[in-house]
Amino acid sequence: MTIIYTISAIILFTLTILLKKSEEKLEMIKSITLTLVLTLAYNTFSCYILNLVNIPITLTSLAIINFVIAIMITIKIIKNKEIQKYTISKTNTAILIIFVVVATIIMNTNFGNLTKIRYISMDSREHYKAGREFSEITDLFKKQSPNTTTGSTFMPGAYTNVGIIFKILNPHIGTVELYKAYIIFEAFVYILVGIMFEVNPNY
Repeated sequence: MTIIYTISAIILFTLTILLKKSEEKLEMIKSITLTLVLTLAYNTFSCYILNLVNIPITLTSLAIINFVIAIMITIKIIKNKEIQKYTISKTNTAILIIFVVVATIIMNTNFGNLTKIRYISMDSREHYKAGREFSEITDLFKKQSPNTTTGSTFMPGAYTNVGIIFKILNPHIGTVELYKAYIIFEAFVYILVGIMFEVNPNY
């Protein structure tokens, strides 16, 4: 199911990029960055809805939602007979490269080859723990028993996305190695935030 979910996520992301949103050409890097941020919000919202209607949050249920929405977008694209056109900004490309380089340097400084773990606050431990626990259950924490080590009021947006990644990777790399995926995911979010603040709005 990990492969099917991954395929569904890639298809949905690609169709979202292709869906026409404007008559004008949109800047590619800014559009992809926005779509990635919206994808993180969409994943959390999907988990919330499944939890609300008492459907287990699994890769299967999430993949079904992805495919349903992908079909709807495909129908709209076929009906309109148009796809979104893009342009690439040299400035935004340079910004992307800079943030990737900076994130790589920071990761190498703090974590080496992902064998050293150094965070300046305890928040990362709690977020990692929440993501790992969510990867092993099928509900949001507010429906869990008081025995859970993560509080029921812990914000879903803080653990659902990394938890989904853990659900995908756990069968392949095991629980012990999940911290490496967490570090990479945090670096990915750091890059997204940086690009969102710095991309040129005129493109």
